[in-house]
Amino acid sequence: MFQKILFPTDGSQDAEAALAYLAPLAANTGAEVVVLEVVERATSNNHMPVIDSILTSEKDPWVISSEQTEASDHLKDVVAQLRGTGIEHVVPTVKVGHVAEAILEAVDDLSCDTIVMATHGRSAIKRFFLGSTAERVLKDAPCPVLLVPARAGIPLAESATPEVASV
Repeated sequence: MFQKILFPTDGSQDAEAALAYLAPLAANTGAEVVVLEVVERATSNNHMPVIDSILTSEKDPWVISSEQTEASDHLKDVVAQLRGTGIEHVVPTVKVGHVAEAILEAVDDLSCDTIVMATHGRSAIKRFFLGSTAERVLKDAPCPVLLVPARAGIPLAESATPEVASV
Protein backbone atom coordinates (compact mmCIF):
# COMPACT_ATOMS: atom_id res chain seq x y z
CA MET A 1 0.00 0.00 0.00
CA PHE A 2 1.08 3.58 -0.73
CA GLN A 3 3.36 2.56 -3.58
CA LYS A 4 1.43 4.45 -6.26
CA ILE A 5 -1.19 7.05 -5.34
CA LEU A 6 -3.72 8.35 -7.86
CA PHE A 7 -4.62 12.02 -7.42
CA PRO A 8 -7.53 13.06 -9.66
CA THR A 9 -7.85 16.83 -10.01
CA ASP A 10 -10.16 19.15 -11.88
CA GLY A 11 -8.27 22.31 -11.02
CA SER A 12 -10.88 23.45 -8.49
CA GLN A 13 -9.95 24.93 -5.13
CA ASP A 14 -11.29 21.82 -3.44
CA ALA A 15 -9.11 19.54 -5.54
CA GLU A 16 -6.05 21.71 -4.95
CA ALA A 17 -6.74 21.71 -1.20
CA ALA A 18 -6.47 17.92 -1.24
CA LEU A 19 -2.80 18.38 -2.16
CA ALA A 20 -2.25 19.31 1.49
CA TYR A 21 -3.14 15.73 2.43
CA LEU A 22 -1.53 14.02 -0.54
CA ALA A 23 1.90 15.65 -0.24
CA PRO A 24 2.88 14.45 3.25
CA LEU A 25 1.40 11.00 2.62
CA ALA A 26 3.43 10.53 -0.56
CA ALA A 27 6.57 12.15 0.86
CA ASN A 28 6.56 10.03 4.01
CA THR A 29 5.85 6.75 2.23
CA GLY A 30 8.01 7.33 -0.85
CA ALA A 31 5.00 6.67 -3.07
CA GLU A 32 4.84 7.58 -6.73
CA VAL A 33 2.01 10.01 -7.47
CA VAL A 34 -0.07 9.84 -10.63
CA VAL A 35 -1.84 13.16 -11.16
CA LEU A 36 -4.91 12.67 -13.34
CA GLU A 37 -7.10 15.22 -15.06
CA VAL A 38 -10.10 14.02 -17.04
CA VAL A 39 -11.49 15.83 -20.06
CA GLU A 40 -15.19 15.10 -20.46
CA ARG A 41 -16.02 13.72 -23.91
CA ALA A 42 -19.65 14.79 -23.74
CA THR A 43 -21.30 18.04 -22.83
CA SER A 44 -24.54 18.42 -20.99
CA ASN A 45 -26.98 21.27 -20.75
CA ASN A 46 -28.90 20.26 -17.65
CA HIS A 47 -26.42 18.56 -15.32
CA MET A 48 -29.12 16.17 -14.22
CA PRO A 49 -28.22 12.50 -14.72
CA VAL A 50 -31.73 11.41 -15.74
CA ILE A 51 -32.18 14.17 -18.31
CA ASP A 52 -28.52 14.18 -19.37
CA SER A 53 -28.85 10.69 -20.79
CA ILE A 54 -31.31 12.14 -23.30
CA LEU A 55 -29.80 15.58 -23.97
CA THR A 56 -26.06 14.91 -23.76
CA SER A 57 -24.06 15.52 -26.92
CA GLU A 58 -20.51 14.71 -27.93
CA LYS A 59 -18.01 17.57 -27.99
CA ASP A 60 -16.27 18.46 -31.23
CA PRO A 61 -12.82 16.82 -31.48
CA TRP A 62 -11.07 20.22 -31.60
CA VAL A 63 -12.75 21.19 -28.31
CA ILE A 64 -11.55 17.97 -26.70
CA SER A 65 -8.05 18.57 -28.07
CA SER A 66 -8.02 22.12 -26.71
CA GLU A 67 -9.22 20.94 -23.30
CA GLN A 68 -6.55 18.23 -23.28
CA THR A 69 -3.91 20.91 -23.86
CA GLU A 70 -5.34 23.03 -21.01
CA ALA A 71 -5.37 19.98 -18.73
CA SER A 72 -1.75 19.17 -19.59
CA ASP A 73 -0.73 22.75 -18.82
CA HIS A 74 -2.56 22.63 -15.48
CA LEU A 75 -0.92 19.32 -14.60
CA LYS A 76 2.53 20.85 -15.13
CA ASP A 77 1.76 23.26 -12.30
CA VAL A 78 0.50 20.48 -10.01
CA VAL A 79 3.57 18.35 -10.76
CA ALA A 80 5.84 21.31 -9.95
CA GLN A 81 4.00 21.87 -6.65
CA LEU A 82 4.40 18.23 -5.64
CA ARG A 83 8.05 18.08 -6.67
CA GLY A 84 8.57 21.24 -4.62
CA THR A 85 7.58 19.25 -1.52
CA GLY A 86 10.26 16.64 -2.21
CA ILE A 87 8.16 14.07 -4.05
CA GLU A 88 10.37 12.84 -6.86
CA HIS A 89 8.12 10.44 -8.74
CA VAL A 90 5.17 12.37 -10.14
CA VAL A 91 3.48 11.33 -13.36
CA PRO A 92 0.93 13.60 -15.10
CA THR A 93 -1.86 11.85 -17.00
CA VAL A 94 -4.78 13.19 -19.05
CA LYS A 95 -7.70 10.94 -19.95
CA VAL A 96 -10.82 11.61 -22.01
CA GLY A 97 -14.16 10.24 -20.85
CA HIS A 98 -16.60 10.29 -17.96
CA VAL A 99 -14.76 11.41 -14.82
CA ALA A 100 -15.61 8.58 -12.40
CA GLU A 101 -15.09 5.90 -15.03
CA ALA A 102 -11.76 7.42 -16.10
CA ILE A 103 -10.55 7.50 -12.49
CA LEU A 104 -11.48 3.86 -11.97
CA GLU A 105 -9.84 2.87 -15.26
CA ALA A 106 -6.67 4.74 -14.30
CA VAL A 107 -6.47 2.81 -11.03
CA ASP A 108 -6.47 -0.46 -12.98
CA ASP A 109 -4.42 0.66 -15.99
CA LEU A 110 -1.68 2.28 -13.88
CA SER A 111 -1.75 -0.18 -10.95
CA CYS A 112 -2.48 2.48 -8.34
CA ASP A 113 -3.03 1.20 -4.80
CA THR A 114 -4.57 4.31 -3.23
CA ILE A 115 -6.70 7.27 -4.36
CA VAL A 116 -6.58 10.72 -2.75
CA MET A 117 -9.29 13.04 -4.02
CA ALA A 118 -11.47 15.95 -2.99
CA THR A 119 -15.20 16.13 -2.64
CA HIS A 120 -17.07 19.25 -3.72
CA GLY A 121 -19.36 19.50 -0.71
CA ARG A 122 -22.68 19.55 -2.52
CA SER A 123 -25.92 19.30 -0.58
CA ALA A 124 -27.96 16.10 -0.76
CA ILE A 125 -30.35 17.67 -3.26
CA LYS A 126 -27.57 18.87 -5.56
CA ARG A 127 -25.84 15.49 -5.24
CA PHE A 128 -29.09 13.78 -6.30
CA PHE A 129 -29.40 15.93 -9.41
CA LEU A 130 -25.71 16.39 -10.25
CA GLY A 131 -24.40 13.03 -9.12
CA SER A 132 -21.24 12.56 -7.13
CA THR A 133 -17.97 11.49 -8.69
CA ALA A 134 -16.48 10.93 -5.23
CA GLU A 135 -19.34 8.65 -4.19
CA ARG A 136 -19.05 6.59 -7.37
CA VAL A 137 -15.28 6.22 -6.98
CA LEU A 138 -15.59 5.33 -3.30
CA LYS A 139 -18.24 2.71 -4.09
CA ASP A 140 -16.45 1.07 -7.03
CA ALA A 141 -12.72 1.53 -6.33
CA PRO A 142 -10.67 -1.63 -5.84
CA CYS A 143 -8.37 0.19 -3.39
CA PRO A 144 -8.53 2.55 -0.41
CA VAL A 145 -9.85 6.05 -1.13
CA LEU A 146 -8.98 9.09 0.97
CA LEU A 147 -11.71 11.69 0.44
CA VAL A 148 -10.84 15.23 1.46
CA PRO A 149 -13.99 17.19 2.30
CA ALA A 150 -14.63 20.44 0.49
CA ARG A 151 -12.69 23.36 1.92
CA ALA A 152 -10.84 21.11 4.39
CA GLY A 153 -7.44 21.77 2.91
CA ILE A 154 -4.61 23.76 4.33
CA PRO A 155 -2.05 25.51 2.16
CA LEU A 156 0.36 23.05 0.58
CA ALA A 157 3.36 24.92 1.97
CA GLU A 158 2.11 24.24 5.51
CA SER A 159 1.47 20.56 4.81
CA ALA A 160 4.87 19.59 3.47
CA THR A 161 6.40 18.93 6.88
CA PRO A 162 3.86 16.99 8.98
CA GLU A 163 4.57 13.34 9.57
CA VAL A 164 2.04 10.69 8.66
CA ALA A 165 1.27 8.67 11.77
CA SER A 166 1.92 4.92 11.50
CA VAL A 167 1.17 4.23 7.89
